[in-house]
Amino acid sequence: MKILSFSALSLLLTLPAGTPATAAGADDPATTAAVGAPATAVDPATTAAVGAPATAVDPATTAAVGAPATAVDPATTAALVARYNFDGGATEGRVADLSGRGAPLTVRNAANGQITFTTEGTGRYAAFPAACAAPTTCGKALLEAPDDADLDPGTRNFTWAASVRLTAAQLSGNANIMQKGVAGIGSQWKMQVTGKSGRAQCVVAARGSAQTFAAISARPVADGAWHRVVCQRTGTTLGISVDGVAGSKTTLPTTATIDNTMPMRVGGPNLAGDGDMYHGQLDDLYAQLG
Repeated sequence: MKILSFSALSLLLTLPAGTPATAAGADDPATTAAVGAPATAVDPATTAAVGAPATAVDPATTAAVGAPATAVDPATTAALVARYNFDGGATEGRVADLSGRGAPLTVRNAANGQITFTTEGTGRYAAFPAACAAPTTCGKALLEAPDDADLDPGTRNFTWAASVRLTAAQLSGNANIMQKGVAGIGSQWKMQVTGKSGRAQCVVAARGSAQTFAAISARPVADGAWHRVVCQRTGTTLGISVDGVAGSKTTLPTTATIDNTMPMRVGGPNLAGDGDMYHGQLDDLYAQLG
């Protein structure tokens, strides 16, 4: 894996927010189901289980900034419900889940878009197709896991995280990193990088409401370096941190429920048009309940 040093997550977030996120009209279900060419598979890295964190603690750790390291998983009883580090690449177009509770990610593409699994140091990361001048005909690809009750937190505490690397030139609008659901249709949780500011953003859309809620990172992440982005819903608070630095927070209604029948998608909301596709690199994604 290729990730940054990460300190214990703090949600003592100080900057009030509440700015609604823009719901991309391209958030329609994917329209193609072609499987991308799988990378050569290697054995997934083994990990050591440790005790369940009392709060949402990022399971990924590193020995040095900029150097890949072996991530340490919480025990499966810690409600880690999905985890992917890409060290094993893809076998027959599928990336294995390491949590013991999640489904594999399936490669989906359009116009021959490919996801490559690239070695850096002792780990590997997923690289998504580049942006191009004709977004409706460019090669596109994303990763998809089927609908799973563990990924529908309802009103429960929920954390989702990823290591991201991209440049400002790789932004062709908002770049969706990972999400489940669609704003305005059911409900949604999402992580994205905004096209205007290059900042990371965590978004929640509640079931039965047209309103979206967003927490925004304190600084841009589209600078060509690896950054660890963590989104966390705790009670009625939605917060974000990047490399352990807290960003804004926003208050959710007590009844804000996230529960939908959509798949979880990584690297874009769909394969139609430009679709807010992600054009950078990703590593060590996870989702955790509680």
